[in-house]
This record gives sequence, structure tokens and C-alpha cells, in this order.
Amino acid sequence: MFLKLHKKYFMKRIILLSLAALLTITTFGQLTIDLSETHSITKTIDITVKPKLTIQNMLPALPEGCQYVVEINQEEKIIPPISAGGLNTLVEAQKKDLPKCVKEKEFMERYDNLKSAGDEAEIKKYVKELNEYINGVLDTECINMGKQLIGLTIKEIDLALPIKYNQVIKVFIYKRCDGKNVQIWEYTYKTPDKTPWKTMLGFTVIPNILNPVTNYYTKQSDINSTEYVVSPLNNQRKDFFENVSPTFMVQWAPLRKYNHSWKAIFSNNFYQFGFTGGLSLNFAGESSLANVMAGPSIVIADNMSLSFGLIMTRKSVLRGNYVPDEIVTEQLTFDQLHEKRYMVEYFFSLAFRFDQNPFKRKETPEGED
Repeated sequence: MFLKLHKKYFMKRIILLSLAALLTITTFGQLTIDLSETHSITKTIDITVKPKLTIQNMLPALPEGCQYVVEINQEEKIIPPISAGGLNTLVEAQKKDLPKCVKEKEFMERYDNLKSAGDEAEIKKYVKELNEYINGVLDTECINMGKQLIGLTIKEIDLALPIKYNQVIKVFIYKRCDGKNVQIWEYTYKTPDKTPWKTMLGFTVIPNILNPVTNYYTKQSDINSTEYVVSPLNNQRKDFFENVSPTFMVQWAPLRKYNHSWKAIFSNNFYQFGFTGGLSLNFAGESSLANVMAGPSIVIADNMSLSFGLIMTRKSVLRGNYVPDEIVTEQLTFDQLHEKRYMVEYFFSLAFRFDQNPFKRKETPEGED
């Protein structure tokens, strides 16, 4: 009994961990701006769950009266100004460790170069030099001092911005001194162009086991009898995969984002829920040539779709003027016993989009690894 309970508990943990792994497919993306680079750059970004803005290579200490100002024009959202980076507070906190590190002349030289830098283009070089030195054998206090100073050159900001397809987002960073902009960085981020409508080709199954229709024939009651019994045919089509037909589908996958609690489940970089409508060609003898279908679907990697729902089809059913086991005085043909009737049944579909190679590797958006 204990082993069974333990196994059940273990399986629950595996399921929960698997679900967590699935949700992490949609990673947190970043809009990264490097102030040491060109002041005007255009990048392509992918759809992300919760974007973050990361500013790199900021000056640890700005001149008095200066600050960095960030503006994003997608929602005319202005982020509160970023002041001098907190260098004064850091220096005050490091006073007790400074005498120990002054003995490390090479360290202090690199530390002072970064601390007193006046141009963002120099920051990357000074950060690299200081990092290389503190990775060697050095007092713990000096390592901490170096890392804290390097930390002032980076700012990470959570953005409450919905990132969607077919968007252009512009980010401006101003270095503003005494109310005047002395430097401007302009970054343009473009998200992939995408339409919510897709056309796909695939196959549809109308499982007979879920949609049973019984066909009949007239069976002679005795060898010499002139009476016949309305009886079910022996070769009823009950196999799941017997009723398979080629399908043309039109699919709509909504592009709007859900709230942060649910959007990772309903829409992410790997799959997206949508709705499907289409026509399937049915070559079964007792069915109509074309069936109309509609239902929810899940789009995987933009190129494969799994759908299920309701389908309107026409099948041969026993005419209303006969009932099973009824006795008739003549042997009736299949068409005399049956009539074509439209009915709603269940379907499952697998479809692929062929307007592009579904197995072609997608290019990594510029600026991402």
C-alpha cells in the first residue's frame, strides 16, 4: 500500500515538473540597450511573455545636474529618470574597505578608471579590465567593491508593455543635463509580421466509434419463407481510422495577449490556441462528398495544427417508415431501406501549412543568442 501511494505521489511530482517545464518555454525576453554602441540601432525581437529593458554601460557617476531619461513611444510611456547611479552611496559604504584595497595598485587604477569615466563608449573597456583583475587572487573586500561598482553600470527595468506581432517599438534614452539633452540613444524594435489567418491542408477523422450509424438489409426469416426481417448489416464500419478524409482548413489564431496569469498557457512561442473551419472530402460510400467542420484548435510552431470539434456530414440512415426487426413481405435494396440525412458528428484533424517549408530553421532575431 505504501509503495502504491509513494508511486502515485512521485507521478504527481513528475506531471507538475513537466507542466512547469512547458510553461518556461516562453522565456522572459529583454530589450537590451548598450550605451557604448552606436546611438541609433534597429533590431528584430520575438514575442516575449514579460519584456525587460536592460541598459548597459551607463556611467557610474554622472556630472551634477545630469540624469538618464528613458522614453518608450509604444504607449507614450516615460520611465522615471535614472540619477547618477548611486555612486555617492556606494563610496560611503565602501570607506571601511578602501584602505585594504589601496594596497592593490593595479586594482585601484582600474577601479578609478571606471569610476571617473566620462564617456559611455569607454565603459565596456573599463568593465572588462576590472572584471579580468577581480577574477584573479584578490581580497574579498576588493572583489566586492569591484562588483558593486560594475553593478552601477547596468540598469534593469520591468516593462508593463504588451508585446504583440506587427509592432514597432521605439526606445529613447536621453542623457539630460540641466534640462538639456546632451546625448540621445534611439533603439527601434520590430516584432515579426504575422497574420492571424492561416490556410492548411491535412486529414480529418470522423471516428465511427463516437458517431455510430447502423445500416440494414432485409434478411429472409426462413429458407422457404416470403417474409423478410429488417436486420443490421454484419460489416458495420466501427474502426476508428476507417473514416479518414483530406481536408482544407482556414484557421484563426487570435494575436491578442492574455493577462500575465494565463497568457503563458494560451499563447506563447511554441503553441497558440485558435479556431478552425473547413471542408473535408469524404469518399465513404454512405457519406456525403463534402463535410463542413468547425471547432477549436492548437497551432504548434506556426506550421502544424491539431483540431477537434463538430462536423456536418450526410450519411445513410434507416428510413423513417421502417424500424429494426420489422417484418416485410419483399426483399428491399439498400436504397429502398435507407435515406441520406445530414447530422452533426465529432471530428479530429491534423493539418500542416505549406506556404513555407515547415522544417526550415527560423532565423534567430537580431540581437539574441
